Amino acid sequence: MTNLVLIMGVQRSGTNALFKSLSSDASVLGVNESPDSAFFANLLLRPEPQLRPHLLAHDGAVVLKPISETNHRGVDAVLDELSAYGARVVWIYRDPVNCFHSHIERWTGFRDRPQAFAQHWTRRNALALAALSSHGDRLAIVRYEDLVTDPQVFTGLGTWLGVAGAYLFRADHGRGRATQPTQIQQIIDAGTAQARQALDQARTFRAGDAGVLTRTSARLAGRLMRQWGKLRRP
Repeated sequence: MTNLVLIMGVQRSGTNALFKSLSSDASVLGVNESPDSAFFANLLLRPEPQLRPHLLAHDGAVVLKPISETNHRGVDAVLDELSAYGARVVWIYRDPVNCFHSHIERWTGFRDRPQAFAQHWTRRNALALAALSSHGDRLAIVRYEDLVTDPQVFTGLGTWLGVAGAYLFRADHGRGRATQPTQIQQIIDAGTAQARQALDQARTFRAGDAGVLTRTSARLAGRLMRQWGKLRRP
């Protein structure tokens, strides 16, 4: 059976470093998001029937990076569609101020719109929290800063995924926290505080825990779901 791994998260959250690290395993077929390929069309995953022959043709792990997917549907919907392949999602998130800074360096959409970015960051990350209650056994939530500071987090994640890979993360200079005006940082922090707290609590692998797998309890999952419900309200 294909070992299917999906790397997801908000753009500029460390998804590329994680993708490159996991895909460095020689046995892995790594496919990045693209406008058109056997796996993607217009940056979105192709329907399962179109993916099937390509997934079944590879004996080793297949690592895909469909990060634009959650602009259109939830993490749970992706896992449901690809359940026949035992698909697992690694959801990576990053300090939203640093994510914002990296985002506006590359794209113009959220420049001078920190509040809109905070809403976008919250909505997208909340989709990972929403999938915990039904897909917690196939969803790992990891923090970019944990991966950067503690290579054992990557080791533990790779063991859980069955993918060795090579640790390719570099130091995070936190340019957003260092350079963004205080007012912008406060707007982003205020708009993302609840989601960030919930994500921190739901992390599957944590720095300092030697990459030990931690499972979100049913009680905590329920509380996170209630928090997510609040986050969905205008």
